[in-house]
Amino acid sequence: MIEVDDKASSVVVWAARGGHGATTIAGAIGRFLGSEVVGHEAGALQWLWGRECPLVINDALVFDAGALSVLPGQPATNVVVLRGPCSLALRTLAPLSSYINHLVLIREPWRPLRNQDVEAVLGTAISAEVPHSPRIARLIDAGLLQQRLPELDEFAQLKTFAVTQLARAAVTSSTPRIS
Repeated sequence: MIEVDDKASSVVVWAARGGHGATTIAGAIGRFLGSEVVGHEAGALQWLWGRECPLVINDALVFDAGALSVLPGQPATNVVVLRGPCSLALRTLAPLSSYINHLVLIREPWRPLRNQDVEAVLGTAISAEVPHSPRIARLIDAGLLQQRLPELDEFAQLKTFAVTQLARAAVTSSTPRIS
């Protein structure tokens, strides 16, 4: 169950479907914001981002909520991760598009849908694009992503988005807590 703590702020990262990269994106956003990251799958977060807690610079909490299967109920900044772009994921997201504050696209170069197509279907601009990369997959598999994150060009747009837009947005929202 997720409870809301009105004293802090939150960014909730949802996946359009399972396996779309929400845990990776949530962890990276948390590192860029200097925020604590919690989520529905603690083991995956620990594997990707290590056992030690990140240096928490602000009150914001980044929450990896997994696949978007229920409507977000608590006030927060909702970030949805879409891999592909996948047409099935777009179909899943279309009825929920009014709940999407920001969209992060993990771009697979072989997918025919353009950014304009995604934005037209969802009525939401793509806030950041992260290229699908075998290098990132290798770093995740080796448990080295957290150490290499600062030097990875693939996350440049995500970092800019996190520090310019999410840092401001997190100040006015509430924090989900797991109980």
